[in-house]
Amino acid sequence: ALAGVVCAQVACGFAYTAAVSAQGALYTWGAGENGRLGLGDVDDRHEPSRVDALWPHRPLRRVNAGSVHTCALGVDGVAYSFGKHEYTGHGAAADVLTPRPLDGAFGGRAVREISVGPGGYHTVALVSPADVYTWGHNRVGQLGYTNNDVVPRNGEGAHFVPRPRRVDSVSGLRVRRVVAGWGHTALLTAEGAAYVCGRNFQGQLGLGDPESFP
Repeated sequence: ALAGVVCAQVACGFAYTAAVSAQGALYTWGAGENGRLGLGDVDDRHEPSRVDALWPHRPLRRVNAGSVHTCALGVDGVAYSFGKHEYTGHGAAADVLTPRPLDGAFGGRAVREISVGPGGYHTVALVSPADVYTWGHNRVGQLGYTNNDVVPRNGEGAHFVPRPRRVDSVSGLRVRRVVAGWGHTALLTAEGAAYVCGRNFQGQLGLGDPESFP
C-alpha cells in the first residue's frame, strides 16, 4: 500500500501505526477505535490508508500516536488532533473522527513540537517561542500542575485538563524540547538543563528514592 511512497517519519500507538510521507501526506493503519486513524470512522484498517482530510492542502511535518488519540503537526506550525474526545484537546463531547486543527488554543502562534507518551493519555506541546502547553490526564502531575480545585476531574474522578493549558511554572525557561512519557513529562532547555514532573513510582524522574516523593 506504500509502494512508491517515500516515508519520512513513523509513529506507533496502541495497536495502530501512523506515517508521514516525504511530501507531507499522512497514512494510518491498525485499530480504528475512537477514530484514532483520522479516516472518518472507527473501522480497523489492515493496510495503510491516506488521511485525505489533510492531503494535499495541509502537508504535515510529524505525527505522534498515543493510546486512543493522535496528534499531527503541519509544516506551517498548525497542530491537529483526532481520536477519543477526552484527549484531543478540543474539549469535544464526542470522538473526533477526522483531523481537527487546534488553531484557537495557542493564540495563532506556531507549534514547534508535540509529544504524546507511549501508551499515553496526556499531550505536551512546545509553542513558539518557548511556551509549554499540556492537556489530558494529570492524575500524577504529568501536566506540570499541582492537583487542586483549579484542575477539574473527569467522569471517572481523575484530574483532567480537556484543552491545552499553558504551564506557567516554566514560563521563564528557554524550552527547546518537550517529551511525554507514560505518566511523566520532561523538558529540555536551550542551556541543556532537564526538567521533569509526574509519576516517580519506579524512580523514572531521576530525583532519588521514590519513597521520598508521595
